[in-house]
Amino acid sequence: MLWSPTGSTSADAESADLFARFGEHTPVPQNMPLRSFIRQEASQWRPDGLLAFSERVAADTHAAAFELGLPATEATAVDRLRSKYQQRVRMAESGIPTPRFQTADSLQQLRTAVDIVGLPAVLKPVVGVGSAATYPVDETTDLPGLWRTAEREYLRDPRGNGRMAFVLEERLSGRNQHRDPRYGDQASVESIVQAGQVRHLTVSAKLPLARHFRESGDITPSSLPPHLVNELKATATAAIGALELDHCAVHTEFKLTPDGPRVIEVNGRIGGGVTQLLHYSAAYDVVGELAAVATGGRLARLPRQSRYAAQFLPQPPHTATHVVRVPLPEDLMALPGVVSAEVFSRAGERTDWRRGTSARLARVFAVAEGAEALLATNTELNSAAYFDFTHEGAQKDLAGLGPADAPFPTGVPTP
Repeated sequence: MLWSPTGSTSADAESADLFARFGEHTPVPQNMPLRSFIRQEASQWRPDGLLAFSERVAADTHAAAFELGLPATEATAVDRLRSKYQQRVRMAESGIPTPRFQTADSLQQLRTAVDIVGLPAVLKPVVGVGSAATYPVDETTDLPGLWRTAEREYLRDPRGNGRMAFVLEERLSGRNQHRDPRYGDQASVESIVQAGQVRHLTVSAKLPLARHFRESGDITPSSLPPHLVNELKATATAAIGALELDHCAVHTEFKLTPDGPRVIEVNGRIGGGVTQLLHYSAAYDVVGELAAVATGGRLARLPRQSRYAAQFLPQPPHTATHVVRVPLPEDLMALPGVVSAEVFSRAGERTDWRRGTSARLARVFAVAEGAEALLATNTELNSAAYFDFTHEGAQKDLAGLGPADAPFPTGVPTP
């Protein structure tokens, strides 16, 4: 196992101890290009395949595998998965329904993009993850203040590529297809591609986004009508073909609109938490299947989901400044259906919605025979009985937002 250290001595030591329980492992040297390091290690190990679990390292891993003659998607195709602009161009050329979009590398280009795309819109990095540095734009937005904020927050985020390149895209009007306000108006399709052949693993329903586009959870399988599930799968297949993906996992995100599903973006990985969701709902081994793709092996059956599984990501309100009460993991484990719980925050800590989805307070997995029970558990989880906050005195616009005091979390390493 090769892994990228986070920079936190304690977190990296914990990760090294964990990896050592499963096999040999090597941290990637800080100043060595990942692709070169992979090839160097491969010359000693002579692997049957290379497998990455994060889009932050997928492009270099696929490039190294391709150069070594191992099953992989060609590097330029993987680059499209990292670039929200490149993939939108390809999909638009192929007639796949996507929002209107325009790039913006400067404040002047942002102004031009607003004229072309129209309002309301969403500004997001060309290369970014977890809804970080993602902002709504409408007629009242102070564009110079927005650009300063976006620049500051993106450049301080270690998950980006350090280059100020953004996409302004049309903010789609969503329609909740579940007729239940506890669901959101988005969905995702998880797929495995081997030698260009696409196998869809599951379609997940999304819970409503927290303000500033932060994800709050998923339930799989979705309870969407069968015709809509088939349409989502067909559109995901078309997007994978347009991007010329050969050997990889794919996570395709959709907005459900009055005019039908629209592709938000395509990622070269299984969606966050989906490995666990398929384990709990279908006893399905996603990692084993991805290893088969990486080594040219034979794939197993498709998942047969016998129950529903959910991932809950409670988010702090965007007005919150500090967390004043958090539960213990065992408190969350006592909720109906919960099978796994992690708490990421501590009482007294500062909250920061600018981190995007990674501002989550906890991650909880639950299972049930029906989706209704999972929705009820999520409602209880997000009640004041478990998390409470102090709030800022008044709303601030984007121009008035100061730099966040809390550092970015150092979390788990990227294998």
